[in-house]
Amino acid sequence: MNKIKLLIIEDHTMVREMWKVVLNAQVDFEIIAECGSVKETEEMLNNKIFPDVIMLDINLAGDSGINLVPILQLQLPRAKILAVSMHNLVSIAKRIMSLGAFGYVTKNSTNEELFEAIRTVNAGKKFICREIKELLASQLMGTEELSPIINKLSKREIQVIHFLKEGKSSRDIAEELKISLRTVEVHRYNILRKLKLKNTAALVNYVNKSENNAEHNWVRSI
Repeated sequence: MNKIKLLIIEDHTMVREMWKVVLNAQVDFEIIAECGSVKETEEMLNNKIFPDVIMLDINLAGDSGINLVPILQLQLPRAKILAVSMHNLVSIAKRIMSLGAFGYVTKNSTNEELFEAIRTVNAGKKFICREIKELLASQLMGTEELSPIINKLSKREIQVIHFLKEGKSSRDIAEELKISLRTVEVHRYNILRKLKLKNTAALVNYVNKSENNAEHNWVRSI
C-alpha cells in the first residue's frame, strides 16, 4: 500500500503531538515532517522532502499560514494543501481556497472528517468541512446580512442561545449540554460581549427580531 505522506505545519506542540498519534494510527498515512513556524517551514523546504498532503494551520504564531501557500506551491507543486483553522469564517475559507488550497477544515472537525479531508485532497478533489458548508448554505439562502454576526459565535454559543430562547436557565443548559454551570455562564458573557448586548432579554429580543426580518431559523438549525 502506498501511504499518503504528510507534512504538518502547526505552531502548537501539543496539537502536533495529538495529530501524530491520531494520524499514525491510520494504516494509509505517514508523517514525514513537521514544522512549528513559517521560518522552520522555509528551512525545511531545503531538505528535499516530498509530501502528498500538507496540513497547514493558517494561524501560525507571529505570521499567517496563508502567506505560506504561494511558497509551498512553488517549492512543492505536487503537494495538496489542506488548510486547518480555529476559525469558522466562510470568508477565510474562500480566500485560502482561491489561493490554491485544496481543502479547509476547522479544529471543530472530527477525526473522521479530517481523515476524509486528507484522502479527498490527496485524490485531487476539493474538500470543505461540514461546519463551513452549513455556514455557506445559510449565506446562499439569504442570510448574508447576518453572517458576520453568526461567524462571531462558536457552535456551542449558538446552542446556548437556542436554549436561552426556550427560556431555560443556566443550570438547565449545563445539564442539557453536559458542561459545568461556570462554563455556561462564560458562554453567556461571551455571547453578550460579541453581540454588544446588555442582557439575556435583549439577546432573545435581538434573535427573534433577526429571525423575523430575515425569515430564517439559524438558531434552530444547530
